[in-house]
Amino acid sequence: SRTIFRLIINITKRDIYMFSMHPDRKNVKFHSLYAHGYTSVEEENLRTIARAVLNGYVTSPCVWEKGIRKSINWLFADYLVLDYDDPAMSLDEACDYYKDYTHFIGTTKSHQKVKGGKKCDRYRIWVKLDKRCKDPKQYTYNTKLWAKKTAADCQAIDNARKFLPCSKIVQGNMEGKTIKVVTLPKPTPIKPLPSTLETNRYIPMWAKVVLQSGCA
Repeated sequence: SRTIFRLIINITKRDIYMFSMHPDRKNVKFHSLYAHGYTSVEEENLRTIARAVLNGYVTSPCVWEKGIRKSINWLFADYLVLDYDDPAMSLDEACDYYKDYTHFIGTTKSHQKVKGGKKCDRYRIWVKLDKRCKDPKQYTYNTKLWAKKTAADCQAIDNARKFLPCSKIVQGNMEGKTIKVVTLPKPTPIKPLPSTLETNRYIPMWAKVVLQSGCA
């Protein structure tokens, strides 16, 4: 009975993470219209997400209230997703850089194809956070930090962002380290203006009269 009790405790304490997925994979070419109908999916590791990404579903690390893809409906996120569309970091370099993190890397449909007159590596990375992020500004801040740090696309960081399917998963680690969620920096305090502005400049008498009595 003691063994059974321990087993129940282990099952109860398992970590559950979530992501969003749009159930309609037949009309992905009209993905820009996917504003409603997202499903919040529970999963214990990245394999569930990787399968969805490979099986043609539009996905997002963001979970939205009632499945409506708007920034004001953002609830939380357990992952960061970074897009590398014209990367300074090659795919091989990214595989080496992220190999110790809990992540997977998938190539996009434009990978090694001519796009905008350029042929290069194009890929996407899902990487796990060390804790659930529940502050939308903090999430955007952390995504932007990593995008700048690793030369990812800094435009693909908003809280209503969705991602198209990947063509191939090239690397994954289900048991690696996580990205630490960084606290938002405190805003720089604004110095109050003095109640009276002192000046040593000469003010003509006519100006003093206008300042004191106003214009007729």
